[in-house]
Amino acid sequence: MAQKLSERVREVQERRARDEALEAERRRLEAAASPPQLELLPQATMPAVNPLVAAALKRIERAHQSAPVADTRSTRAAAAMALPTHPCERRAILTKHRDLSSTSRRIRGDISDH
Repeated sequence: MAQKLSERVREVQERRARDEALEAERRRLEAAASPPQLELLPQATMPAVNPLVAAALKRIERAHQSAPVADTRSTRAAAAMALPTHPCERRAILTKHRDLSSTSRRIRGDISDH
């Protein structure tokens, strides 16, 4: 009789283990078949903008919108003037620029005289 009882207990334990394994497999398949639902987060409120910062941003935006288109020749000249870093190079370029300016003034003067 003790042996029958042991067999019966073992059968019940095996059945429970099989049922639990089947249930776990069913849950796994169910989870794989339907993706989890996403939760919506509450709408985040925007912090108040500092009025000074808002005014400064508006001025910057207006300045960018109304910035005049620069003459490409003057832009190139300014870029060329900005490149040298050694003092000797700067002096040479400034001297050349001064000589060119005086030459162009003389040429313009000559043209206007005629």
